[in-house]
Amino acid sequence: MNITISSSNSWLKKGSVFLLFFIVESMVFAIITLSPYLLKTVLFGFHAGLTAMLLIVALFLRRSERGKPYWPVFYVFFVAAAAILISGLFSDDLMRLFNQTVTTPQGIATAKFSEGILRVIPILVLMPLASLDWHSMYLKTGKVRLWLPIAIAALIVFPALAYIAISSGQAGVLEKLLPLWPWILLFVLSNGFMEELLYRGLFL
Repeated sequence: MNITISSSNSWLKKGSVFLLFFIVESMVFAIITLSPYLLKTVLFGFHAGLTAMLLIVALFLRRSERGKPYWPVFYVFFVAAAAILISGLFSDDLMRLFNQTVTTPQGIATAKFSEGILRVIPILVLMPLASLDWHSMYLKTGKVRLWLPIAIAALIVFPALAYIAISSGQAGVLEKLLPLWPWILLFVLSNGFMEELLYRGLFL
């Protein structure tokens, strides 16, 4: 009987912790989902407050014996929130610096690059401050001889397949796409690396 009660309490505790983490993570990334619907001042004010609160909670848990196992989780939430907040506040400034707008393909690619760099740099700076090195985010060279040929093949094969699929219904697609290729590549690489680092590197 005691074993059953203990097991139930253990599952209840784990479920409660999971639910708490899920709610906090949803709040951290809510700024991305809600940005088209809410005023920027309201959204950024809430997010700045949330970011500060997460840092305070992480530091408090670090000093607590019972909470010490959980402090890295809340610190990672803080880092993610800070990266998203910084990119939201300053991406428009970078766009003005590059003299670009999102009305052109070049501008869309530059906007994604600006967003990416403003998220990646804070993550790379803030994580080591808590003794969480880059290896913890899977930032390793790995087996270059294994992944490099695969990457090169993918870089050739997938654009070729996309071109074949598009060109079958339209004429002159290649002539239109070739000038945009550097900007497409910039968008894809910026978005891919940013998402892998923000969503998987931090939380896995």
